[in-house]
Amino acid sequence: MKMTDEERRFRKAEYARKYREANRDKIAENKRKYYQANREKTLDRARKYRESNRDYVSEYKKTYRETNREKLLQINREYYQANRERIAEIARLNRDKKNEYNRNYYAANTEKMRDRAKMYNQANIDKIRDRSRNRKHSEDSRKKAVERAKKWAEENPDRIHKWRSEQAKTANFLKLTNAAA
Repeated sequence: MKMTDEERRFRKAEYARKYREANRDKIAENKRKYYQANREKTLDRARKYRESNRDYVSEYKKTYRETNREKLLQINREYYQANRERIAEIARLNRDKKNEYNRNYYAANTEKMRDRAKMYNQANIDKIRDRSRNRKHSEDSRKKAVERAKKWAEENPDRIHKWRSEQAKTANFLKLTNAAA
């Protein structure tokens, strides 16, 4: 009895699956050796594949991240715990570079930035006026201001008493000067 091409492909695929299951370590070691020997070639091939199949690759990555979310979070958490000092050092170096760049940029371009802001303010005076009016007179901003004032008064009772007495003195002074005029 002769096998058809379909049966032959099925048997070959079945044999390959069984071989892969039985020899996982051997296959992984061979792949590792090949990658180390042909690293540049493999990376170039992978880059070309990603460029030619952008939609498929992005969809694959998206579904992989969705299905393996917990696993990826655990891997990232373990990596962060193992490399906490190194990550903090890199972040500090980047922050220092950024701060130095900003200081140099602002020192070199202070006048230019002031002129730019001044031109914008003059060209958009209505926008600025509306923005500041809305900020001062919106219901949320008033509530927040009252909450901040109450909190400050609770935290600083002696300063609030001093402030109120100064306000009263100023109010009395204004009443007296207005009455005299």
